[in-house]
Amino acid sequence: MKKLGFFHLNSINVATIVPKGRKTIARKLSVVDFSPIGPFPVRPAPMPEVAKSPMTPSNVPLPPLAQVVSSPPPILSPTFAPEEPPFGVPASSPHGFTLPPCIPLHNGSPQIFPIQKLWCVAKPSVPEETLQQAMEYACGEGGADCMEITPQGNCYNPDTVVAHASYAFNSYWQKHKRSGGTCSFGGTAMLINSDPSFLHCRFILS
Repeated sequence: MKKLGFFHLNSINVATIVPKGRKTIARKLSVVDFSPIGPFPVRPAPMPEVAKSPMTPSNVPLPPLAQVVSSPPPILSPTFAPEEPPFGVPASSPHGFTLPPCIPLHNGSPQIFPIQKLWCVAKPSVPEETLQQAMEYACGEGGADCMEITPQGNCYNPDTVVAHASYAFNSYWQKHKRSGGTCSFGGTAMLINSDPSFLHCRFILS
């Protein structure tokens, strides 16, 4: 009815057709107020802006969010086989590996080094008196075998002090050299590497 222009109706009468034999009932409708609705209520005044606390400045960045560090993925061994194995393994090995063959240091019998042959003789430059004293010591206290330089021995000739002293010095040194004996005799003897033996006279070598 508002669209039809009836804004201030206080009552409405409704007429209906009542069939014969029925009693007419009159009803009064209640008043409906179609006055326009007032405007919206006044909005409240905005709240005063609260001053920011100096302890929490706005320009301070927020702490970063904690990140969950996941463990690195496990390193997987390659599924492919190497082109060449590190060492050859015979198929018949019961333990899966074999030791390298042992190479002997020496083949055959042990190597024998030749012993240097040395003889102890008198120095020809030493006076005969000095050689005689040294020869008497070698044949006496020294224990040298001086039988070959006697008149019946094979080394008597040549009958010289140098020849006889050389045989006595060599007999003494060959006998005592392994126990610390020396070829010195006060500087009257020397070592040579040439065999002084001659004819039937043999200079011993031990």
